[in-house]
Amino acid sequence: MTMIVVAGVWGAVVWLLLPRLSQPPELRAGAGAGAGVSIEAEVAATEAAAAGAGGSKRGNRSGSKRGKRKSGGGGGAGGGVGRGFGGGGDEDNEDGKHVGTVSTDGVGSNTNTSNSDSTDAAGAGDRAQLSAQAAALGGGGTDRGGPSRVGRLRVGPGILGYGSCGTIVFEGELDGRPVAVKRLLAQFYELARKELATLIASDEHPNILRCFAMEEDADFVYVALEKCVWTLASLVDPAVTGMPSASARVHGMEEDGRPAARPLTAAPVPLEAFKVMDARTGEPTREGLTIMRDVCAGLHALHSHGIVHRDLKPQNVLITSQRRGKLADMGLSKRLNLAEGTSFETHLAGAGGGGGGGSGTAGWQAPERLLHGRQARSVDTFSLGCLLHFCLTGGGHPFGERYERDANILKASYNLRAIAHLPEASDLISRLVSAKPERRPSSAEVLMHPFWWSREKRLLFLNDLSDRLEMEDREAGGPALLAELEHDATRRALGGGDWEPRLDAGLRATLGHYRRYKAGEVRDLLRVIRNKMNHFRELPPKVQKEVGAPPDKFYEYFASRFPGLLMHTYWFAYRNCAHEPQFQKFFFPRGSERNASDGSGGGGGIELTVDALQQVAVTAAGRSADKASRHVEGQ
Repeated sequence: MTMIVVAGVWGAVVWLLLPRLSQPPELRAGAGAGAGVSIEAEVAATEAAAAGAGGSKRGNRSGSKRGKRKSGGGGGAGGGVGRGFGGGGDEDNEDGKHVGTVSTDGVGSNTNTSNSDSTDAAGAGDRAQLSAQAAALGGGGTDRGGPSRVGRLRVGPGILGYGSCGTIVFEGELDGRPVAVKRLLAQFYELARKELATLIASDEHPNILRCFAMEEDADFVYVALEKCVWTLASLVDPAVTGMPSASARVHGMEEDGRPAARPLTAAPVPLEAFKVMDARTGEPTREGLTIMRDVCAGLHALHSHGIVHRDLKPQNVLITSQRRGKLADMGLSKRLNLAEGTSFETHLAGAGGGGGGGSGTAGWQAPERLLHGRQARSVDTFSLGCLLHFCLTGGGHPFGERYERDANILKASYNLRAIAHLPEASDLISRLVSAKPERRPSSAEVLMHPFWWSREKRLLFLNDLSDRLEMEDREAGGPALLAELEHDATRRALGGGDWEPRLDAGLRATLGHYRRYKAGEVRDLLRVIRNKMNHFRELPPKVQKEVGAPPDKFYEYFASRFPGLLMHTYWFAYRNCAHEPQFQKFFFPRGSERNASDGSGGGGGIELTVDALQQVAVTAAGRSADKASRHVEGQ
């Protein structure tokens, strides 16, 4: 049987090549250019067909109707299409395997690392067949010729990036407006339709990539997208998308088997002028903080519309020329049916353990996704934690190197030592990457975390909390509340001992003139911060210089000596005081405070939903009421 199949395939090769070889060379070249198909492409397609011949029948049975229709001309290629499109995928079985997803970045990074990272040999064979089919079909603005017209779109000739299974992103125009045109094989019409529907549902949020139109011809689907300059992956760590060797470029492949990268025709934003992290301070730059907040704002917008992204990673965050971040690549998104609940399950045909199986990207999926368990919006916040760590470490991952991440995720083995100097970031990311979904903060809570606060707002919070606690020991239930504040504070907030020795001698000399302080208590350290800030001008000039002027330098002085103080007091206030009017500006920002809380202008257009705010308010108020009840009973 195998000999018959092989003989039939090579018979097809001869049948394809003989008419062309009998022509003069100039006619053969002209025919290839005119049709957009070369002899080499036909040979590649036929060889791919031979490689997939064994899966032809199964692919045609399980493939979508559109996949079957396109596969009629070649059994092996059709089998690959059918299997790749219809044979597996998410619970709706409308996407099939994750295919055709790409970023419009300047170096052609392949955002579908669920395909590039997977070790599934059968999936790799399918992708090779689909890529060969795309090469054989040609058409649509390849770099061999000029631009082509498809409906309202002008496609090509410049190429912005490559994806899996023959997907290419071209430069293009829509009614004269510059756009990026994602071209997918026609078999993936449903994938394109789903991405378009998701982008429309996001209601043109400024931190979600805009989609303008979708066109199709006999062989391809074309999606017109907002044109961006870079991906977050290549901006943070240019090495991850380095240019391939000359040999690899000739064959159109990277050295690791991914499609070869090609540069933008337009000059990208200079990396020297745009850093996400400040190498001198080890902290995010203004632009970097803005982009990270943009990602969180875009994710919150999706979640507010009941959409789970399910493939959040640095390659799927695009950067505009205005240095703003946008979520992209919604091909794996899931629209929640809120009437039936806020969680869902993923069913994968022939899914193996832990490898992603075409359902996402290896190394960026929550453990419940790897185990195909019950899932909710929290699968995105897990990926968000990994993405924030990637930004803050110049490309590092909390779960280790590329090929050990999934195993470490399943073992809940992460390492945040690289961001230990950023205690607020460490607190946020440790919660986001928790193995237990219920412990991860929602996207609304992420946006309210102190990580985004300016130094001025952090100092204001400490002062307001000090005011709140000033007379607490005289109130009903006050001593119990203060006991909670001081619980484990020596380790968490004070650095392992009394706070007074950590202050400079000049500042210590100013203490005790008007009141006595207890050097082992957080409440008295807050008193020092509040009193010295309010009376800063009365301090000796030498002490003023040592401490620094409020708010920024003054806050940095105390934060450098007590790095755990802010988060210790924040979570205390969250449990006990968040519902009180004077603290609502920290936990439930309103109006302009949402956009200006970090002083960076990040997260434009953030709208924390009423439901999200009420949920946090009820939780905090309930905890506070329980505490008060216990405090009164203890008197």
